[in-house]
Amino acid sequence: IFATMETTLSTDTALYHGRACSVWSISAKDAFVYEVKQGFDYFVVALADGGHVSADDETRLPRLQEQDVLWMPFEGRCRIEGATALLVEIPHGTREPTKPLMATSTVSGEVGTKMLLNNDVVNVWDFRIAAGQQCHLHQHLLDYFFVNLKPSQTQALDEANQLRGAPQFQEAMQLTYVELASPAVHAVLNVGTEELKQIIVELKPKACGLT
Repeated sequence: IFATMETTLSTDTALYHGRACSVWSISAKDAFVYEVKQGFDYFVVALADGGHVSADDETRLPRLQEQDVLWMPFEGRCRIEGATALLVEIPHGTREPTKPLMATSTVSGEVGTKMLLNNDVVNVWDFRIAAGQQCHLHQHLLDYFFVNLKPSQTQALDEANQLRGAPQFQEAMQLTYVELASPAVHAVLNVGTEELKQIIVELKPKACGLT
């Protein structure tokens, strides 16, 4: 059913591959084929308008819009075509089971600008900061990763709003995975010349084997 000129996803082509998840960057000029398997959760985050996800039985889901988060509703061979997106695969119960971290302050736990998806496995956030501006102070209580959608330069701020460490430069589509040993409270200052745009995915206890 599927056309030729397809690219099969593998761990070799992932932005990130680890015990907790694998993440791929999908280009609108390519057609990517992958297998939705039992024992895994999959979702697609659309980074621009356009493109479709279709199944081997010719089921075709609605056209993707920017910031759509599509949780895979079927199993079997699937195809993403004409989409600029992230594909995330989360294996069930393969991370070390750790208890959720407890908040150490009244600082907000909203780690992004806009919540795109909230379910029992993940929180998916859109995160944006205008050039020269900083985000609100917040705390991280869950392991998470973030993907820069364009090059950026940021400066971390501590709970007292003081500079923490040196400015960091991130390339476009650079992924950073953060595993927490304790709650992390901070803010981020955009010291670059363009808007900071990231996708943040928090992994909930179910994703590490807790139910």
